[in-house]
Amino acid sequence: MVDVGNEYITKNNLSNIHLICGDMASLKKFSDNEFDLIISDAVLIYIDNKKISGYAKEMARIARLGLILIEFDNDSNDSGGKVLQATWIRDYRALFKKYSSKVIKRRISEEIWPGKWAANGKIITVFLN
Repeated sequence: MVDVGNEYITKNNLSNIHLICGDMASLKKFSDNEFDLIISDAVLIYIDNKKISGYAKEMARIARLGLILIEFDNDSNDSGGKVLQATWIRDYRALFKKYSSKVIKRRISEEIWPGKWAANGKIITVFLN
């Protein structure tokens, strides 16, 4: 989908947008505030509680404006999270509280993404300080 998006960007002469795909382990190679926005779709649900705070720190470091995350979220005030059906569910407001005073969570409806995503999935917007 990143390739499709970049083709669309090129075809429509949008010079201020560039999409890339990478893995969480490579975040350290990027400079502070290198990206305006980071979008992550169902990535952090696979990161265990030993690594999640380090990845959150790196994401906040390289993004200038904020993050949009599509993840399993709860309001438990537990940034580490717990395993739910082989994936992690955590409170992303608690996870990013060091970097953001404004985190907006929107539920994913059954019509949009049925099953466990409707039950636990949220679109989380993190506005960086």
